[in-house]
Amino acid sequence: MASTILTFDLGTTFIKAAIFSENHRLLALARAPLPTTHPHPGWHEVSVDNFRAAIITLANQLHRDNPQQFAAVARISFATQTNSFVLLDDQDQPLTPIILWTDRRAQPVAPIISTLSQRPEFYQQTGLPEWDSQFMPAKLHWLREHQPELFQRAHKLFLIGDYLTYWLTGQHVTEAGAAGLTGLIDIHQLQWRQPVIETLKLHHIRRPQIQRAGILVGNILPQTADQLHLPHKLRVYLGCLDQYAGAIAAGNIRPGVVSETTGTALASVTLSDQFDPALQTSGVYQGPSFREGYYYRMMVSDISAHLLETYYRSSASQHTWDELNQLAEQVNPATNPVSLDIAASRSEGKPIFIGTPANNPHGHHILAIYQAISDALADQVRHLCPQQKPSQIFCLGGAARSRLLRKLKADKINATAAVVDSPEPTSLGAALLTGAVDTWR
Repeated sequence: MASTILTFDLGTTFIKAAIFSENHRLLALARAPLPTTHPHPGWHEVSVDNFRAAIITLANQLHRDNPQQFAAVARISFATQTNSFVLLDDQDQPLTPIILWTDRRAQPVAPIISTLSQRPEFYQQTGLPEWDSQFMPAKLHWLREHQPELFQRAHKLFLIGDYLTYWLTGQHVTEAGAAGLTGLIDIHQLQWRQPVIETLKLHHIRRPQIQRAGILVGNILPQTADQLHLPHKLRVYLGCLDQYAGAIAAGNIRPGVVSETTGTALASVTLSDQFDPALQTSGVYQGPSFREGYYYRMMVSDISAHLLETYYRSSASQHTWDELNQLAEQVNPATNPVSLDIAASRSEGKPIFIGTPANNPHGHHILAIYQAISDALADQVRHLCPQQKPSQIFCLGGAARSRLLRKLKADKINATAAVVDSPEPTSLGAALLTGAVDTWR
């Protein structure tokens, strides 16, 4: 049998394991909830043991259900969330659980974190508009202030994707795009920002070597291969940030292409051959890509599909999504009497509407959410591509299946909207990193 590719998608809600053929066709998929615990209000943690157990469980499921394809795995990579991290001691034992980016223990953000992110050089070096409590440095500072003895014992720092790489290969490396979104590295030099490391008193903690996505890290460790029932001498390639992996799956590997994911958040991504300091005022994230001299630009909004899911669970679960789409298609977008109250929806964490429809309330409400998402996307594209608007945008995520939502997006940005033909585009992007990336450089 021809060799296959194994990928892991380290999402915030679910982790997934997928097998792809050599020509990147999805052959098998397993998924499980990320085993998150909340020991205190606002805390979001995953124990290292539970994280490894979840990976092993997914591998076992693929091994059991797809034995031939699993036995043929020759390469492995991943897509990952970022700003989720763990600290290990000098015996490589976890001092902390994996503290997720969604964790709110560092809220409100400490003055030193705010001050550092307001310095003139911050955006120029990091490509981040600012730091808030969801970023790793804020929580590292919180640990130093609230658990100083534990913090002083910290010997190694890993992002969640770094820890997977370490477990697989024994190599302490991080992907530049994921590391870039911590604000602790210079995204041009791919080096840790030493003055900031010193200011935050992180100098005693070993940090991973920064590498670009798609490099060959090494072979899998025999003991890890045995735990996962994988072949020995399997080659492990460095994965990347999940949003960038989705962009790669959409063919977003050259300037001029825009892709968007309407998921828990609305995220738009484009690739550029230059870093633009002027984009700071627009809230654009800029980070290193798989290719030297190129930067991914990204914008993220909380006006996205989670509002659809919340509305469905609270008000419309008696309908299917197809039925809700059909109801929305019956409403004229130009005369929809209902709109989404953006500020109130953000505050409440659920859709709050302005206006009351005389009939077909679900159709009007769904359309109002679609229209708000489309407006948010148009605003993102305007900021990401200030010089030249794209003629086409590639849509990812479950909401991309809605023909009406795609049309509204296309109309708003005056471009065609194409669906990425893959049921798991993030995993597909990770699979592409195991070889195809070499041809793009």
